[in-house]
Amino acid sequence: MTIRHIIRSIREATEPLYGAHEAESIARMVVSEKLHYNLSQLVVHYDDECDIEELERIIGELRSGRPVQYVLGKAEFCEAEFEVAEGVLIPRPETEELVRWIVERNGTRSGLKVIDLGTGSGAIAIALARQLKESKVT
Repeated sequence: MTIRHIIRSIREATEPLYGAHEAESIARMVVSEKLHYNLSQLVVHYDDECDIEELERIIGELRSGRPVQYVLGKAEFCEAEFEVAEGVLIPRPETEELVRWIVERNGTRSGLKVIDLGTGSGAIAIALARQLKESKVT
């Protein structure tokens, strides 16, 4: 099966749940992860034959409404990758906006102290610690 066909299969399975645009994004995310390709490589190799061993399982989980981040076991947040599983909240893009806002308002201050309570996955604290180098993040 070609990459193009795999993407189409995933898109068609998830489109009723997510709509065409989101289903396409999910399909590309899955194939990129499983083949270790970036998006540019996907386009270049669209017609290459490949095999994703667990494709049927992945499609079944996605079709059931399981978030793609749980299916893949990871989520991107503030240019970092976090392991996620059931019981761990998936970091949201809206939360990245919060991190950007905090960094923009405080990025030039040194000695800043940040406390992240009810931390969940720890994504906010880790992102802030990476970007506010002279700060103490707890």
